[in-house]
Amino acid sequence: MHRDLEEQLHKETQKNLLCGGLSREIYQSLSVIRNASGYLLREVKRSAPELYTEKMNWAFDTIQQSALRLNRVAENLEDMLAAERNVLVPRNEWIDLVWQYHRAVELLKAGSTGYKVDIVWQCQLSENQIFLLADADWADKILLNLLSNAVLCSQAGQVVTVLLSKEKNALKLSITDNGPGIPQSIQEHLFEAFVNQYATQTPVSGTGLGLYLAYSYCKMMKWELTLQTGENGTTANVLIPLTEPDWQQVNLKSSSSTLGVDAQKQRIQAELCMWQAQKQCITE
Repeated sequence: MHRDLEEQLHKETQKNLLCGGLSREIYQSLSVIRNASGYLLREVKRSAPELYTEKMNWAFDTIQQSALRLNRVAENLEDMLAAERNVLVPRNEWIDLVWQYHRAVELLKAGSTGYKVDIVWQCQLSENQIFLLADADWADKILLNLLSNAVLCSQAGQVVTVLLSKEKNALKLSITDNGPGIPQSIQEHLFEAFVNQYATQTPVSGTGLGLYLAYSYCKMMKWELTLQTGENGTTANVLIPLTEPDWQQVNLKSSSSTLGVDAQKQRIQAELCMWQAQKQCITE
């Protein structure tokens, strides 16, 4: 028994070292790629603008999209390691989740057109009225991971519904798809790392970190994530507790300034790049 425990600890150590090393290598390579491509782009536009054709623009856009995808992978690896070491800590601020999620869904709708899946936003709550203390980055990633799973599990012509409502002293986020549901063999392990919920249902592939990270973010912010699944689809529910905000710290002048519009847009662009990569896996 002692030997088995030592072997298990050794494997965990090796896995952590591998994931940590991969994350650092990805970040370092991304820095080089971005600097080199940025320099090349500036030189082409300055010295030989006639060479900056539509194909050249496509090439630089492809480099940027690939960099965003790799950055997302590196972030996921880092957060996974932090979660397993119990050092994943939220950077809380007062956020308007109604505004934040509404904007995120609108930006993501364009990404679902390649799948011919319609994303529908349902919310009767007003913006700039309900504020909660949370990590804005994590809040986006929870939505992105859950919505990504719903879209990838759906077929052309189906609808994915994103509902945000208020229940007593909490907000409730519900994301519902009409896919085939999650196999029983996977349901018991959904919130574990590297478990791919749609591995046996569709041609798409994934790292299996989406639900694990969404669950980890929720747990650290005291949100509650649950899944209801059947042969007619799956609903992911997130219960988000509300507390009386400190109005002196809430910036009511502009929600966008407190939420970091550029940061959110970059996260969503990275997610859309991941969706595009999954679409290519299906068509190839």
